[in-house]
Amino acid sequence: MIALSTYPALRQSVRTADAWLAVAAQCSAYLSGAALVAIVMVVTTSVFGRWLFGTAVTGDFEIVEIGVATAIFYTFPACQYGYKHLAVDLLVKRLPLALEKAACAIAELALCLIFAFIGWRLIHGAEEYFSYNEQTMILAIPLGWVLLACAPPCFLSALIAMSNLLQKLVTDK
Repeated sequence: MIALSTYPALRQSVRTADAWLAVAAQCSAYLSGAALVAIVMVVTTSVFGRWLFGTAVTGDFEIVEIGVATAIFYTFPACQYGYKHLAVDLLVKRLPLALEKAACAIAELALCLIFAFIGWRLIHGAEEYFSYNEQTMILAIPLGWVLLACAPPCFLSALIAMSNLLQKLVTDK
């Protein structure tokens, strides 16, 4: 491990990057929360519309499907930043400290690669959807835009995982 106290410029760079990623992850979480609030409003309006007027919001299930997918993707960066995603520590916590740190570093690298791969495939899928004009059935929402909207949080999560990995390598965290 590299001692950050030996390299003040490196320490400052890590802190600056971490601060920017924290803000980006928080903004992503707010967008996820806004999507969830919008979903609740659509479902509530649809249920009351059915109950009071005998008609629902047209395409409500399409809006809910798109909103839930978007909310899930925009939650990833905040979970990755705060280490709040699901972790299975049954084996890792029983390892010696050096092996535990190595296993955590490998996990961060794997998460970085997985998030980057998913983001790349979302962009590729969006290109395909745009090429044959894939849309939802009732509201005719172009699905390519939905896939494109879900790619940035994947890349942000990959950056956060890389930052976590670098912090593990240059600090004693």
